[in-house]
Amino acid sequence: RLVGAKYKDAEEKKLKVEVVKNHLLEINPFLNIKTINLEVRSEEALIEILGSNKVFLTTDNHSSRSLVNDFCLKYFIPFISIGVNISVENNTVLDISGEIIKIFPGDKFCLKCLGRINQRNVDYENTSNQEIREKILKRGYIEKQKEPAVKTLNTILASLGVDSFINEFITYSRESAILVYENNKIPIIYEDNISIKNRKKNCFICNL
Repeated sequence: RLVGAKYKDAEEKKLKVEVVKNHLLEINPFLNIKTINLEVRSEEALIEILGSNKVFLTTDNHSSRSLVNDFCLKYFIPFISIGVNISVENNTVLDISGEIIKIFPGDKFCLKCLGRINQRNVDYENTSNQEIREKILKRGYIEKQKEPAVKTLNTILASLGVDSFINEFITYSRESAILVYENNKIPIIYEDNISIKNRKKNCFICNL
């Protein structure tokens, strides 16, 4: 599931961060790469984010995305959020899509006011109390159905994210705050200006 991973890496159960590091060093042996195999909420990871010029947010749950969203805005760190979605029902794929969201401090929008983070999911993921987790599940706010992870979709969105980042420096195309990719019947890429227009205007996180 990881670009650059080899069969031997899987057999040896190598960490993803180390597999990526080795892959990049094969491309350019002069790179300076530091890997941290910890949750993003760990002190070491947050210190690294604090010293970053740009953050690529690619975590796969609401609580971690909420944390990075708030942290970057608090400390004026621009970030690019990359997310994918594959919806399946009764063994039928209903949706294959993803989006790139570029957020700079001062833009007056973030993942929360855009509706990309569900606070009930954040609460569920952050709760260690099993009784509370079960109550939230019974209320129907958390979708339990597992979705397949497809490496090709992840790769397409990752490439679009890197391309969007490079465009900040050489500007070969018009800048887009939100870029959407869909592959339902036919692949398309388009700007999402509606989400910006309909965002929650009094967001406590980005509109102070």
